[in-house]
Amino acid sequence: MLYPTELRDHTLAQRKWFTGNAEVRQRASTQAMLTQRRLRLVDTDNSKLLYGSLVFCLTVRMRIGPTILGMTLAALCLASPGRAAESEHGTTVKKQLKACTSGLVTEISGGDQLVLETGIIVKLADVKAPEHWPEDGPFRSWPYAAQSKETLATLTLGRHIELFCTPTPFDYLNRVIAHVFLADGSWLQELLLLDGAVMGFPSSKSIEISTLVYQFESVAQYSNAGLWKTQGMRPVWERDGNLRPGWFQIIRGKVLAAKKLKAKSFLNFGVDRNTDFTVEIPRSLYRQLKGQGADPLSFEGNWIEARGWVEWAGGPKIILTNANHIRVIKAPASDTD
Repeated sequence: MLYPTELRDHTLAQRKWFTGNAEVRQRASTQAMLTQRRLRLVDTDNSKLLYGSLVFCLTVRMRIGPTILGMTLAALCLASPGRAAESEHGTTVKKQLKACTSGLVTEISGGDQLVLETGIIVKLADVKAPEHWPEDGPFRSWPYAAQSKETLATLTLGRHIELFCTPTPFDYLNRVIAHVFLADGSWLQELLLLDGAVMGFPSSKSIEISTLVYQFESVAQYSNAGLWKTQGMRPVWERDGNLRPGWFQIIRGKVLAAKKLKAKSFLNFGVDRNTDFTVEIPRSLYRQLKGQGADPLSFEGNWIEARGWVEWAGGPKIILTNANHIRVIKAPASDTD
């Protein structure tokens, strides 16, 4: 989320700050070299790591899309030192990815970013934390950023972790994009999502992983946990008019028209296409969605949720950067259409 006085393109601003900061640039260059070497080695020996007991069992019945899901999230049970407590969800994630490295966490630089002793900077895959910016950064930190960072530190700082990298393991800042597992086998992203320390923001194409991410996020939303207590972080309804260009938002609404024009597809949420909220879908993502059995043109008349950076182009707009940033949801109970 950016503030109204800072309506600038977020990615360009990040790059400008990054390239203009010699210390940060040098560090990234060094860690990129170390990362490329380190990723050739996989250290899976966690036999010397001991953790205390933790049992987290949550049973919740909630609505997800058109279905009522009775969900039991049991057993992140770290009952004894040296005993693995890997959940079935973590097993699903590991089967789809590849172990790439492991190491000791020595620094936490945000709610979804940590640094290993080797200098490797790790960005947690498929989730997004409220952004934590340094005082000399181009933006102010988001609400709940400090708490999110503290949660990640509590779980990982000074401990060994194992990384399972996505098919595209680096971003433009040379950070490793990975799912993280603790020594006891628990899946870090799952813990953070359930705690409300992060939100879902899929970075991979995996439908299975994205489904799990949104399920855990829904549990946290249902219980009003973590960042979901903060008004500025909650999903907004398009019809309420709380759309803010320059901000990162989760927006829900009813698609009134779905059109395909040349290389792009557009979902319109109002009668005036020059001023209403629009979701723009690039050709590559249109093909991906259609291949998944979710033709964007079939969204017309449905309620959907889209998340991303809101721009202004003849009205507020989100340009999808991942097919899993949009999903069909259940109509609100107050809908009279």
